[in-house]
Amino acid sequence: MTRLTRTQIDDDLYLLLRTIYHYEKLLESKTGLDFQKMYLLLHLVNESPLRLTEVAKELNIPMFSASRLVDRMVSMGLIGKVQDENDKRSISISLEPQGQAMIDDLEHRSYDRIQKNFSDLKDEDFNLVMQVIEKMHRILEVSEKVTR
Repeated sequence: MTRLTRTQIDDDLYLLLRTIYHYEKLLESKTGLDFQKMYLLLHLVNESPLRLTEVAKELNIPMFSASRLVDRMVSMGLIGKVQDENDKRSISISLEPQGQAMIDDLEHRSYDRIQKNFSDLKDEDFNLVMQVIEKMHRILEVSEKVTR
């Protein structure tokens, strides 16, 4: 196996992060949602309902930040929150129809763009890209947990 130099890895990782950053900014300009809100909606599609504490943990933010984020998204009509009748400190978060519509739009935009650009790739290049995507979580040591 060919080993990459530190410079190659740094340059390639920068290109990957730059690509994701600018794609996220493109989606933000189309939807008005920043990456954190987009991610929370996507996460709620896969894991819902969530407790507020689980939102904070998943986003790796303090509880007060998670609470503010959820309140903003509730006021936007994207998610709902319900307080547990037995434990007033326990709040359950779930996706609202408007949030699901936003996710459907995001996924549609991404699907169309990727399909259009994948059509130019040879089959072996397409398969290689898919293999890299499927392994990126391992390469960057990030949990692959996806329940969809």
